[in-house]
Amino acid sequence: MTIYRVLKAEKRPTIVVKKGFCWPALFVAPFWALYKKFWPLAAVTAGVAATLNFAVRYAIQNDAMLLGYLITGAHVAFLIFVAKNANLLLTSYLLSKGYEVTDNLEAESYDEALDLANGIRRGSKARAT
Repeated sequence: MTIYRVLKAEKRPTIVVKKGFCWPALFVAPFWALYKKFWPLAAVTAGVAATLNFAVRYAIQNDAMLLGYLITGAHVAFLIFVAKNANLLLTSYLLSKGYEVTDNLEAESYDEALDLANGIRRGSKARAT
């Protein structure tokens, strides 16, 4: 079971955020951030990707393959860092927007955690932690 943070704010929908590694942020970080309406991370990850793409192309055009490999390695390291911290960064961003962490839940899936956070019980094994 996965642990989720429950965030609530007045007159806004309840949001649940998984604790831990974020696989979508590893592979498609800017799109994941846009989907979550996490604008600062979307801008940073897209900017870093564009800059590093330009730098790799420059290195390849100038026959500096080692530099290209180093830049690619730095990009992979950046993506792993983002994926490891994406959900925590999202939680911090939502806290700055007026949300409060009200609970932690253990659930099998995101949908189950959201249902439990909204008080909907469907015979699940989910429980509050």
